[in-house]
Amino acid sequence: MSTTDPDSMPVQSHTYEATLYGPLFYASEEGSVIRTDPTIAATALAHAIGYEYYDLTKRYLLLNEETVDPSYDHLADLPFVISEMTPATNDITADERTFRTVSYGTERTVVSSDTSVGQYLTGAKSPVPRGIEGSNAGWHKVREYVGLSPDTDTPRPTFTFTMWTRPDSPPPETLGFRVGIKRTGEVRAERAASPTDSVALNHFLLESVYEVPDEHVSELLRHSDSYDRGTDVRTSRFHGVDRDWVEQTIISEILND
Repeated sequence: MSTTDPDSMPVQSHTYEATLYGPLFYASEEGSVIRTDPTIAATALAHAIGYEYYDLTKRYLLLNEETVDPSYDHLADLPFVISEMTPATNDITADERTFRTVSYGTERTVVSSDTSVGQYLTGAKSPVPRGIEGSNAGWHKVREYVGLSPDTDTPRPTFTFTMWTRPDSPPPETLGFRVGIKRTGEVRAERAASPTDSVALNHFLLESVYEVPDEHVSELLRHSDSYDRGTDVRTSRFHGVDRDWVEQTIISEILND
């Protein structure tokens, strides 16, 4: 009886159709305003699914350089590779707003989606964040968050993403996980009948985590519809990548390494 070498197993691709059920905040742009792009990076998605289904260890404390330059090397040990989570339609906009601030003088924390709350805190005419950032000593700088809303008055936002796994580590047909800042983004996903023809891939993961050779990264440009350079290297991505090509050329090498 013949046996199959586990190091030469063909990869399997699974495309999921996902629906958002909780407000999702992801730092596509950082500063005093945290902005969420409708496309969610694979770094966040890999953590969310890894925590829920693949025993990825949660890291509660970062030390030294990781506090300003976090490492994602642990994602390379997961038995799957995942694409970006892209909107299924073009009408998804980031319109969920909230802000968060801390008073060191009174040990109060304020989190609200109503920016007029800041007027009551400061007595100023200007709404947050400017009112609190000004001369009000003791208030920590306000950070305002702009994210994706699971608006129940309209069809909920839907997305697609693709996972590649080895046959010995298949994902469930139905996925449920939380993603984004404070893991508020509740997502439910159903496996599609067949994999999609094209995917969006995270440049940072390919180059810095999976250490894909430069020649393959260069070839990706010829097998993609476009390349989007983000304000953060972790949000730079290839769009419209030929799934068959990347699966045979890059993904299989990552999972069978």
